Amino acid sequence: MSFKHSAYVELLQSLRMAARFPITVSGYVENNDQDKQARYVVLRHDVDRMPSRAIAMAEIEASSGVRATYYFRCSKSGRFPDSAIHAIADMGHEIGYHYECLSACRGDRSSALINFERNLDALRKLAPCKTVAMHGAPLSPFSNQDLLLGIDLSRFALVCDASLWFLETPVAYFTDTGGIWNADEVSNFRDRVGRAVGKYPSPSSIDFAQWLSGFRELVYVSTHPERWTSTAIQYGISFGMDQAVNLAKRAIRHSRRSR
Repeated sequence: MSFKHSAYVELLQSLRMAARFPITVSGYVENNDQDKQARYVVLRHDVDRMPSRAIAMAEIEASSGVRATYYFRCSKSGRFPDSAIHAIADMGHEIGYHYECLSACRGDRSSALINFERNLDALRKLAPCKTVAMHGAPLSPFSNQDLLLGIDLSRFALVCDASLWFLETPVAYFTDTGGIWNADEVSNFRDRVGRAVGKYPSPSSIDFAQWLSGFRELVYVSTHPERWTSTAIQYGISFGMDQAVNLAKRAIRHSRRSR
């Protein structure tokens, strides 16, 4: 699947044809009904960089009457991309924190939790935040997902972690991590959600909408807006960046296996 805005519009159209109702992460968790899983598709976006592209994707969704969840990273100085967050929140989308505290603190969990709470407070000065999602940080030996294991999230006034909450939920999970739809473990170290339900068509295939109509479990779509563009030049740049990172991932995996 090409990561162009036109392809994303087609994906949203397929969901509509299959009578799937797009919903935010908190919207699904707070209104969870196991009997209605076949009606929903969770839409999530991790804004790693290039927040202007997140705004463009949010505008595409808003024009279709769709709301999604956007997770934003915090800089080392404790800053978030204020203008992008305000713009996307004003469109009615959910804002969340894309945390990477454990990798930033080199595995020191106590320091990472302090960092997590401080950054969460800073984000809430810009927009409400009820859910969080870890940043994979594939080049780090520390998995940020480990930070919140066993933690009662009500301590931070949070509804859920966008990955941990779905651990035991059967999910058809689609992600563009690694620059490939549902990349293998070589290009996708840590970006997995829920309990996999087996093989399913690519969202770009013509039979995707038909398959969705008969699928009875939850569908979860997670993208990184920096990859999604409207021009061939921007697409080429994003593709090149992904290939470089994937080479680094392969080298790291080979190094870890050799130890």
